[in-house]
This record gives sequence, structure tokens and C-alpha cells, in this order.
Amino acid sequence: MLKGARSVTYTDLTEGEKLRVKIATAIALVKHGYANNIGRHPGLLVLDSPAAEEMPEADLATMVEALQEVAQEAEMQIFVATRNAGPLVALLPAASRVVAEADNYVW
Repeated sequence: MLKGARSVTYTDLTEGEKLRVKIATAIALVKHGYANNIGRHPGLLVLDSPAAEEMPEADLATMVEALQEVAQEAEMQIFVATRNAGPLVALLPAASRVVAEADNYVW
């Protein structure tokens, strides 16, 4: 991978960068599989605490946009579990989110 102008390995990345690479890879693989009618992805992707690692809000917005795009193209359901729902609430339409507030449960 290129980080800035230098070549680095996965091991050299920060935890936040590793998370972004994992998500980007999952999105790319699902999009490629559906575009070429190959693979047997079950249509469900679960992301647990993507904001657990430092992630700038601009990167989070880019990730959410890419996830929304792949969910429409590939007919997928994507679950994002996080304790910090604030940024996601601002990025996702009300019909596409379920948020537990205070001491309430999601289900």
C-alpha cells in the first residue's frame, strides 16, 4: 500500500487505517462479486464499532456513503453497531437506522 508517497505493509498501518482497509476490501469484494455474478455472499455485512478506532468524520462519511451504495447495488443489509451513534444518525436517513437511546434496547 501507499501511505503518502511511501510504500508500507498492513502491519505498518495504524489501527484506524487497518479498519478502513478492511472495510474498503469488504466493499470492493462484494461489489466485484455482484457485478460479475460470482461468489455466494449471504447479503449481510456486520460492522462492530467502526468508531472504536480513531476515524475522522470525513472518513466515516465516505465509508457510510460507500456502504449505502453497495447495499443498493448488491441488495445487502448492513448492520453497524456502535456506542457513538451521533455521527451515524447525521449520515443515515431515519428509515435506515434503529437507535437505542438512554437505557433502551434496540429490539
